[in-house]
Amino acid sequence: MKTFRVALVALLLAASSLPLLRGDMPAVQSGQWAATGTMSDARNGSSAVLLPSGLVLVTGGTGTSGVLATAELFGPDGQFTAAGTMLSARADHASVWLGDGRVLIVGGRTGEGAVAAAETFGAGGWSAAGQLTDARWGHTATLLADGRVLVVGGENGSGPVASVEAFDPATGEFAVLGTLTSPRKGHAAARLADGRVLIAGGFDGGAVLNSINIFDPSTGSISVGPSLNVARAGLSATTLLGGKVFFFGGYDGTRIVNSGEMWDPATTVVTLIPAADASAYQAIPRRDHQAFLLPSQQQRSADRRRRNGIDG
Repeated sequence: MKTFRVALVALLLAASSLPLLRGDMPAVQSGQWAATGTMSDARNGSSAVLLPSGLVLVTGGTGTSGVLATAELFGPDGQFTAAGTMLSARADHASVWLGDGRVLIVGGRTGEGAVAAAETFGAGGWSAAGQLTDARWGHTATLLADGRVLVVGGENGSGPVASVEAFDPATGEFAVLGTLTSPRKGHAAARLADGRVLIAGGFDGGAVLNSINIFDPSTGSISVGPSLNVARAGLSATTLLGGKVFFFGGYDGTRIVNSGEMWDPATTVVTLIPAADASAYQAIPRRDHQAFLLPSQQQRSADRRRRNGIDG
């Protein structure tokens, strides 16, 4: 089996986007953990997004005082800096880099229910950005190749949501695109090299799902894909360099699982990777985690040169 490197993270603490901070994180030995700064607010159910500058923006969540509207930036110096206050307090929301200098914050919930309002964060601070057709939390939000953001599933006061809608940054409006084969929350989404989006697993309100739906932005269609070998909610989905998608972990309705699966676009087959094969990934059961494809050494070097202005 070819090896690949995916970082599995149980809890991501981060922040980002005001001025570009120069420099790198303090040196950390490869494969090791090191302490960084401390956020001003402890957060559960927050969202974090990496910006091209290398900064990370952390927003909302639930803290000791309730649902938060605060945001923080995590910089290359390993410290957190305040990033203003969102227009709406929210937890269990999603955030996405739009590619035009802004971050979209969409959905979530407060103690009073689901949030429909969206907002953006950019050089001018916080701005309103339209309303979801279906208020929701626990959804996924995926940046499409054409610049729109695909918002899928989640939950509101009536239970899991089946609707799929997209945010158009050019108009600042949301439009419904279709309906999933099953309502679902706690699912995972991954954009493929050809621009399509895989939507896998989740919970429909009565059972954990093993189904996969595929959204094709070129046609606007939602089709049925191959099934996962293991039903999973709270899983992660990561697109690898070769185009395959790696699914890991989650809850199968009885236990937290430590197996992974691989979807191959060449065969459209999903293959189970037994947890015993620790050469492929960290075989520790976990759910509701995050997984990221780690950059290669060449990519890290290129990014460092770009930040330092060596090659523009």
